[in-house]
Amino acid sequence: MTIFYIANIRLPTEKAHGLQIMKMCEQFAKRADTELVVPRRFNPIKIDPFEYYGVNRSFEITRLPVLDLVKFGRFGFWLESLIFSKIAAVYLFLKKADVIYGRDEIPLYFLSFFKKNVFWEAHQGRVNFAVKRLLKKAAGVITISEGLKSYYKSKRDGILVSPDAVDFNQFNITLSKEECRQKLSKYLPTDVDKKVVLYVGHLYEWKGIDTLLETSHAMKNHAIFVFLGGTEKDSAIFKSGIGGLKYVQWVPPQLHQEIPLWLKAADILVLPNSAKYEISRLFTSPLKLFEYMASGTPIIASDLPSIREVVSENDVLFFKPDNFQDLVEKTKYALANSKEMQNRAESAKQKVQNHTWASRAEKILFFIAQKRTEEKKSDFWPAILAGLGIAVLALPILKNLSLLDFIFSGGRKSAYFLIALWLVFVPAGSVFGIYLARLWARKKPAILQIARYGLIGWLNTFVYTGIFNWLSWLTGVASGLKADLLVFAAFSVTVTNSFFWNKYWVFESGGGSAKLEYAKFFGVTSFTALLNIFIFHLVVNTIGAPAGLDEKIWANVAILIQIPVSFLGNFVGYRIFVFKKKSVNID
Repeated sequence: MTIFYIANIRLPTEKAHGLQIMKMCEQFAKRADTELVVPRRFNPIKIDPFEYYGVNRSFEITRLPVLDLVKFGRFGFWLESLIFSKIAAVYLFLKKADVIYGRDEIPLYFLSFFKKNVFWEAHQGRVNFAVKRLLKKAAGVITISEGLKSYYKSKRDGILVSPDAVDFNQFNITLSKEECRQKLSKYLPTDVDKKVVLYVGHLYEWKGIDTLLETSHAMKNHAIFVFLGGTEKDSAIFKSGIGGLKYVQWVPPQLHQEIPLWLKAADILVLPNSAKYEISRLFTSPLKLFEYMASGTPIIASDLPSIREVVSENDVLFFKPDNFQDLVEKTKYALANSKEMQNRAESAKQKVQNHTWASRAEKILFFIAQKRTEEKKSDFWPAILAGLGIAVLALPILKNLSLLDFIFSGGRKSAYFLIALWLVFVPAGSVFGIYLARLWARKKPAILQIARYGLIGWLNTFVYTGIFNWLSWLTGVASGLKADLLVFAAFSVTVTNSFFWNKYWVFESGGGSAKLEYAKFFGVTSFTALLNIFIFHLVVNTIGAPAGLDEKIWANVAILIQIPVSFLGNFVGYRIFVFKKKSVNID
């Protein structure tokens, strides 16, 4: 199975959605061919995404060209999103995609018009033209919270709820608090008697940062409050607000691999989400909550429906949202009752082991397997395009064989009529031939693939011979070493054309590494091509044209002899060696 994950994001990004997307692609890739498709945008982060997130290099990342207009605000973002969406739609048009998955509704909106197995993972509660279509047309909808499911349930049945997750082993580190403090001594006190209250994440208002900051002022003699993360703009505002306060510290975003050290080094982890915003109150599934839980460090969290979907009083200490006095009291209580808080932390640690990226991917893939339909790819347009290519590329061959001159000798009107008829008849014949193969394939499925391969074989033959004859007509060369060079030039164009047609239509190998497949494809094709060049040279230059036969006609006879060699050799090589499909495993 081939999965295309479409994400209109800057990659890598300091925001949590980048981590979530990369982790899900890593897990999808263990079970199916996976390709992440993102826009090529300006990025101040120059680190390789796989290194930045600590993710295995097990899937392909494709970057599509866009106009990077996000810096111009909401209008710029919408315009960039539309451009990326249309380019992504073009990119995926001829690809065999068993599943198209994503969080962004605009790209999926365009893809839903010509792709069936579109799956949307909703992270926010909103309804626009794209969401309306996806709720109606998507093969499946996944939400990260019950709150989001309730928001959409009147418009869509069968929604899967799948909260966010964590790499448990990454956060379940064996280092002690003292050892973590030593490693982070640049920012944190090494004396473990000095209490550290830590928040990790962005500094958005709906995250409840103001409530936690007010709490720090009231507890300046009890603990150091550390805020880790934030965008460049938000961080600048936050730093100017805290000035030189000794009990409040801001730490710039860290590599994700370093976050487990910070969580283990703290005494209390705080999740202060505000109840004033619907996204915080009902829709969110905070990544940091799952990471907090995996660390084994005590947690204080806002008492919100979205948070209670994941944890209870047995796992965390709740406080009243947006109430800094209550947060002060709960923080003091937590620091004074370390044994009780550690018991809650251990309960949270046990619970979060059910929320790993691996289990989330398996749950979603099982849902996809139930919802998706086998996409019956239309053969009409590929057959039309291939037939038209054959008809057009035959013209320089007919010219070189003097047949066009013969046709025009009967008058221009009749000649143009015959050419027009030719340009219609060949594509129509191609469609009819593939249609007959489809009927026959009901009894013998391999027939359709062979018919497709045969049609593309003829197209490649006409690409090859058409370019050769065109170059021969331009240069006047039809024999000798220069003719061998013309054959090589024709082969170079033909092999690239052949690769794309065979990959995406004949063998329907939409996933996998395109570079590796092309290298294998080039190797197989080169082997048969060298054999063909040898045959061409033998027939044209060694044997030579029979007396009275034009050299150009004899050169085309040599090319015709190569056809069965190419057909059989390449078909076997492509099917067995180049285009392999990975089957999905959801057990």
